[in-house]
Amino acid sequence: EAQQVSLELEGSKRLVATLQESRDTLQSKLAGTQKELQNVRLAFSAEREDFEKQLELNKQLVEVAEQAAQRQVALAGEARAETERLGREVVEKQAALRQKQ
Repeated sequence: EAQQVSLELEGSKRLVATLQESRDTLQSKLAGTQKELQNVRLAFSAEREDFEKQLELNKQLVEVAEQAAQRQVALAGEARAETERLGREVVEKQAALRQKQ
């Protein structure tokens, strides 16, 4: 019976050793997975930051484009007014020349 107990004890020791190896392997894999997850988080964070910067730049570009469009409209209005003024001036000068003739 002592031999049976000894065999069972040896079997239990091997089982414990196997379980410890499995635990160590799983812990190692978990550490690797956690490291990979951290790398993914860092990459995502960097990409999000880049996206937010690009979004801000795009907003600024839209503002500049809107301001440029408003300025073009204002300049077109000024050019139209100046053209009308010059047209009236030409008509007045032509009329003055006809009166002199």
